[in-house]
Amino acid sequence: CQEALALLSRTARTRTFVELDLATTFAQQCELEPACELARDTLIRLAPEERTPRVVRRVQDFRRSLDRNGSARCVRDLDEEFQVAFGFRR
Repeated sequence: CQEALALLSRTARTRTFVELDLATTFAQQCELEPACELARDTLIRLAPEERTPRVVRRVQDFRRSLDRNGSARCVRDLDEEFQVAFGFRR
């Protein structure tokens, strides 16, 4: 997976969606730490003008994939970061 991401330009628009899809896959496999870490890294790289409605929807979809594990520390930490960056809470 990481090898495939390495082939994408850091500035490629699709990279954000690929990374969030991969984070969702990690979450669905109950691999919470890598899911949250990848989502966090993706979020950090996003400039405010890149936080389009489509990106926000994808972030919300990713966060929903964590619902059954919402009490995990890494998920709670990520929720705080999402609150600051996107203004929404779980």
